Amino acid sequence: MKTVLFFHLLLLLTSTNTINNNKAVNRWVVDSSSSLNIEGRSNVTSFRCEVTKYLKADTLAYYKNEAAKQFIFTNSCLTVDINGFDCHQRFITSDFRKTLKADQNRWLKIHFISMDVFDAYSRQLVKGKVEIILAGVSRITTIDFIANPTNTGLIQMNGTKTLTFSDFNLTPPRKLAGFIRIEEAIKVNFQLFFKTVE
Repeated sequence: MKTVLFFHLLLLLTSTNTINNNKAVNRWVVDSSSSLNIEGRSNVTSFRCEVTKYLKADTLAYYKNEAAKQFIFTNSCLTVDINGFDCHQRFITSDFRKTLKADQNRWLKIHFISMDVFDAYSRQLVKGKVEIILAGVSRITTIDFIANPTNTGLIQMNGTKTLTFSDFNLTPPRKLAGFIRIEEAIKVNFQLFFKTVE
């Protein structure tokens, strides 16, 4: 009886692997010229904090779901060091990193879940579904990207998403006994460059 169960299990695993192997897996490598910035406002002025260089060469693996007309990503994540954000003023940079709890959760992670299918030869608007993990809190959202081929063979993807500090259980910083108040809404701007890996 045990032998029969073992062979049934082996057959099931083999079938699953065959199904998975039938899905052509493609890969994009994140180019180091990619960047990300966060824009916000206070009752006095606006500010912009950016990571000017995306240093980790993360690889995004995906397959095409023909029925849904989507790219489905598998274990594909962008990892950004919060301590790499520069707000161009030392005190603002320090407060910004503290607000995002960089001392407790150093990494901002963006897991790609799915994206509308597009070709790499023309400029197109596509929707991407991502999971954003910040300060230990996870949120799933959609982002509108403009996908555009470049002269260097890279795929450029620009996207913008408005979030709030409270989405991630964060409190906007206040200075001078509350006279300077940071607004809840922040805008995250992505400029990503991908290289297709055969």
